[in-house]
Order: sequence, then structure tokens, then C-alpha cells
Amino acid sequence: MGFISYYTQKKDTIDTHWHCFTQIQFDWILSQLQNHYAHDAQFTLLDLGCGTGRLLEQIAHQFPQATLHGVDGTPAMIHKSRERLKGQVALIQANLDSFTPMHNYNVIISTTVMHHLNDIHHHLKIIRYYTVDNAFISEFAINPLPLILANQWWKAAQSSHKQAWSCHGFQKLLNENHFTIANKAVLKPDRFWRLQIYNLQT
Repeated sequence: MGFISYYTQKKDTIDTHWHCFTQIQFDWILSQLQNHYAHDAQFTLLDLGCGTGRLLEQIAHQFPQATLHGVDGTPAMIHKSRERLKGQVALIQANLDSFTPMHNYNVIISTTVMHHLNDIHHHLKIIRYYTVDNAFISEFAINPLPLILANQWWKAAQSSHKQAWSCHGFQKLLNENHFTIANKAVLKPDRFWRLQIYNLQT
């Protein structure tokens, strides 16, 4: 099952099913944004793979003067975002393997998107060249042996899952693409899975 089919099928349950995985990332990103911007700051932000719009909704609440855009490859996710955000955010349905922004953004975010993509280098290039201040990227962290085995099962069970990285491997990928890691964390959404998350500068 491809990611469009998967997320179309899960559109009504994804927020509850993955809540512990997503909210822990959103909290970390919001805390980093609060370190960089005042509540009334005017800045531009692009969320690549915005899903149902939950992160954009929380950013819009925290930073009401920010200009927010979201992109997702699944029409059903864009529809759910529009329902949630009610015109607060400009939304675009586009293939993230080939999407190119029209202009630069102060902040670009990509949360657990890259494991779905065929062309991760295009995705990282877009983030690098179109980010003015800070980028935030997160992915699953495949480090201990049980997680390596779980990743093999995941790839077999869901065709939209292309690859995963250890923390060392992902940081090497970021360095090869000329990012500077300003801050990082390994998050624990449950007793088994781990998420690696980065505040990057270009």
C-alpha cells in the first residue's frame, strides 16, 4: 500500500492512533520556536508533510502573526487540514518527492516524512536552499537491534516505508547535505520506538 492509499484510509483515525508520536515532536519544535521568536513575531513557516494540520494549528495559536503554509501529498490530508485550520494557513497538495517552494521561508519543518520518500536528496536540498533561519527535521531512530528488526518488518508490511536511519547515519546524511545541527534530541513516544529530531541551520 502506497502512502497516499495508507493515509487516505487512515484519515479519520491517524490523529488519535499516532498522537503520542506526533505530539512529542510538536512540543519539542514549539519549544525551539519559542526560543527564537516572540509570541507576536512575524515570520514565514512551511510544513512539508503537514498531514491533518495539527502542528500548524498549534503554531498558529502560539504565533498568531506568523505566515504559515502547509504541503502534503495526500488529498485527504489536505482536506482534513482545511477543515481544521479554516483559512488560517495556505495549503498545497503536492508530491514531496518533487515539490519546490515559490520562495524562501524563515522556518521549514519536516516531521517523519523522509522514510516515505523516493528522493530524499531533493527533499533535503529544498529544505537547505529555501530555509532562512531554522529547519526542523525528525525521523524514527533505528539504533538498538530490536528497532532494526522492527524496521525490516515495517518495510515488508507497508510499501510506503522506504528506509530508516540510525542517529549516527542520519546525522552523517545531514552533514553531507551541509546542515549545521544547532540542537537535537532523541524522543521516547513509548517504551519501544525512538524519534530523532533536529533543529538545523543552513
